[in-house]
Amino acid sequence: MTEIIRERGRICEDRQCNGVTHKPGMRVFGHHIVELNDGGAALDKGNVMLRCGASHSRVTAENRGKRMAERY
Repeated sequence: MTEIIRERGRICEDRQCNGVTHKPGMRVFGHHIVELNDGGAALDKGNVMLRCGASHSRVTAENRGKRMAERY
């Protein structure tokens, strides 16, 4: 994760993010584009998008909701 932040910078890469929660030096999360539960590769840097906390929470909830809907 540290290597990805060093390469890309401490920014949110989510195009849908409005930036409201962004501050210098903010915490970013390495979000798997294809989540591990859905078969994504854990160590593939190409499968990781840096996201701010708000974007990470939003996308995680959306993906979890989709998985739950598929079960029923």
